[in-house]
Amino acid sequence: MDLISNGGFLPFSGDSLASQLTTNNLRALNYSNADYDIRHNLTADFLWQVPAKFHNGFLNSVLSGWTVSGKLFARTGSPFSVFNSRISGRLSPAMGGTTLAALLDPSIRTSCGNVDQTCFATSQFATLATQNSFGNLPRNRFRQAGYFDIDSSLLKTITIREGVRFTFGASAYNTLNHPNFGSPGENVAAGGLGVITSTVSAPTSPYGSFQGSAVSGRVMVLTGKFSF
Repeated sequence: MDLISNGGFLPFSGDSLASQLTTNNLRALNYSNADYDIRHNLTADFLWQVPAKFHNGFLNSVLSGWTVSGKLFARTGSPFSVFNSRISGRLSPAMGGTTLAALLDPSIRTSCGNVDQTCFATSQFATLATQNSFGNLPRNRFRQAGYFDIDSSLLKTITIREGVRFTFGASAYNTLNHPNFGSPGENVAAGGLGVITSTVSAPTSPYGSFQGSAVSGRVMVLTGKFSF
């Protein structure tokens, strides 16, 4: 829980709200789930050097020296907010930034993990003409789909002579080519509210970890190196 995540600098994701949401009671809407409030998270690494040793030289060269490794990520969804982009000027001509939407339906679904189903509809929120407040739900009240990914590698090392080895193989990022979906449309004043239309990228990829470098689908990398 916090009032604003990362102190308002370097937002955790595209869903982060980096401004004050109300002018009268800061804790009423701001104090809520942090942008990185992920309730369940599992990360696992494994590495297995195949213990194959044969007296036959040919079999030993073919079946020994293999290494299998991988990494698994599995977590529940991160939080996001639903807002009304057209209400700020109506509440105050001098106001800018984000204004949260006003909820009308208390039974609204807050977990949005099904890409084949609309999570919520415009009719469940106040319209431009009827909303006269900074919203009635705190920020980050909703949660997007969870995240799952497996990366793996298969490498073979051949000893050429004493002190000289050659390693070759392949690595697969997002081995299962499993799509991970982002949050649905969050703006009640725009089309696509409650509809999931995009996937999210992996935290890192063969292309680096800077913004825009990663891709959401499977990426294969071939490896070949000499060690001496």
